Amino acid sequence: MRVAPLPVAILFVAATSCVAQEIKVRVERNGEAVVVDVDAHMPGALRDTWAVFTDYENMASFISNLTASKVVAKKEHSLEVMQTGSTKVGFMTFGFEAVRAVDLVPMHEIRSSLVSGDFKAYTSTTSTT
Repeated sequence: MRVAPLPVAILFVAATSCVAQEIKVRVERNGEAVVVDVDAHMPGALRDTWAVFTDYENMASFISNLTASKVVAKKEHSLEVMQTGSTKVGFMTFGFEAVRAVDLVPMHEIRSSLVSGDFKAYTSTTSTT
């Protein structure tokens, strides 16, 4: 799966509440883009995992670097999600705001891309198996 900081944060929060069998992280630079591939297998029911990964309204309460998360538009399997927060790199902290288009393939995949915000570009795909 290709992810950016927010979905990776979800993965690590989920990983702290259950025991992952193995986590593989691969980072590569592709031109101006940084691609982060994360593969983790965790015990638990798919329905519960899906509920956590798509709980955008409450995400700021369980993702430590988010200060706000809100669904601002919703269609059948598509959302627009506004999120604000901060991330640390070394001794520096950077605030961010982003509105993401989120397409859901229920119980299988979450595709997300930047609509507006502080990032130059952003795309992610989170898959469940």
